[in-house]
Amino acid sequence: MGRPSTKQKRTQEILDAYELCIAKFGVEGTTLEILAKEAGLARALIRHHVGNRDNLLEAFQERFFTRSAEVMKDMVEALPVSKSFRSSDTELPERLDQLVTWLFSPDHSDSMLILVANALISVAPKYANLSKSLAEWVENFENLLEAELTQAFPDCEAQKRSIIATGLLGIYFNADSLSLLSHLRSTFQKDCEASARLLLGQLQDHHGD
Repeated sequence: MGRPSTKQKRTQEILDAYELCIAKFGVEGTTLEILAKEAGLARALIRHHVGNRDNLLEAFQERFFTRSAEVMKDMVEALPVSKSFRSSDTELPERLDQLVTWLFSPDHSDSMLILVANALISVAPKYANLSKSLAEWVENFENLLEAELTQAFPDCEAQKRSIIATGLLGIYFNADSLSLLSHLRSTFQKDCEASARLLLGQLQDHHGD
């Protein structure tokens, strides 16, 4: 693979600055003037390399979803191979156990990603393509969770696995978003993880039903 061109490098620098801006000011609050100041470039150069505000949002969301997919792929590939749950087991399969730990560990929480995702979600109703892409992003994550539950609990009812996957998704997104509040009790993330494990207990208790 060849080295990126000057235009490609400059475009990525602009998108890096755009990410910082929408994390601080939101999508609507990020004007070309604010972006130019953050990037250290003239507005004319930003228009030349990326375009207007709509073009910026389109280019950024493409990068956001691509990088997010790569993070999810890396997470799944890092999980250990483990056997499915058996009725005689008292603990979750190791693979699923590590997935839950990863989802709720502060070490894997990315404050910038949370701020940017919230900024994109807040303006999604105004941008049909963004709204559709965000819905697909959430659905892909939900499908990933359901696939892991299917692997861990193949004998459980499919509808039950699907409902549990949706519940895990909801707990995860809420825990991640609220984790930015500095005055939350110190056990909040751990309590969210415990809630997720209690939910998974429904599959353990009804395995083979």
